[in-house]
Amino acid sequence: MDYEKKYKEALELARVAAFNGHQSLMEGIFPELAESEDEKVRKEIISYLKLRKETSPSIPAAIGSWIAWLEKQGEQKPAWSEEDQNALEDVREAVVHYWGGETQDILLYWLKSIKQKIKGE
Repeated sequence: MDYEKKYKEALELARVAAFNGHQSLMEGIFPELAESEDEKVRKEIISYLKLRKETSPSIPAAIGSWIAWLEKQGEQKPAWSEEDQNALEDVREAVVHYWGGETQDILLYWLKSIKQKIKGE
């Protein structure tokens, strides 16, 4: 069974369900769908600044650059270090030596997904 393919299909269905009003339920099943508190605050600030820009002509001209900067911050992904890679390989080796069968497959898939989640791949 291709666990990676099945997981990606389930995650895509969860994204659709979350978009259609089932956000908390889907976040409980797929924590990667949940926004961090920092991300929520960043989006609220952007919304507030955009509203102020539209409704107040006396707002500083720099507000557009503030919004652009905040939006850019949301696009940045955490870095994956060599130390992270070494730790991942050590844990992978431990899984291969300790577990077998389906449990090993599931754990190896999960380990592989860690780097992808961090790098946003």
